[in-house]
Amino acid sequence: MTDVLYWFILPADHPYAGKEVSMEQLVQEPFLLREQGSSTREWLFSLCREHGVKRPRVGLQYHGLVESIQSVRAGYGTMLAPALAVKEMVDRNEIGRVTVPGVEIKRPVYICTREEEVSHRPVVERFLGMVLGTAAPDKKADP
Repeated sequence: MTDVLYWFILPADHPYAGKEVSMEQLVQEPFLLREQGSSTREWLFSLCREHGVKRPRVGLQYHGLVESIQSVRAGYGTMLAPALAVKEMVDRNEIGRVTVPGVEIKRPVYICTREEEVSHRPVVERFLGMVLGTAAPDKKADP
């Protein structure tokens, strides 16, 4: 088991990008939400209850993570997303990240493998290393 971090993301040019704001301030923004029954949606609503704030207004609702992230990138709103899915876009300033004091969202991920399998294909090893945080940095060949 490992934990996956979740971040609040918003358009790169948003005034809150790179800042720390209260949950009360953040929920004033239009949110892009996942479909009803989504655990990410439920985590967001749980955070609102925990902080005693109203649920955010729904800007748009999606069934897919990629579409949601691209809509944030296009400027349509704010969302809660897995850091693994958005870290590179945040690093390239294609989308912004906002933090909320005292809020760190970690969700467990369970990885099951066959006990008798002692090795995996290289692509599977890289994936497991990425998810478990044990991946070695990519080495670029010298010119």
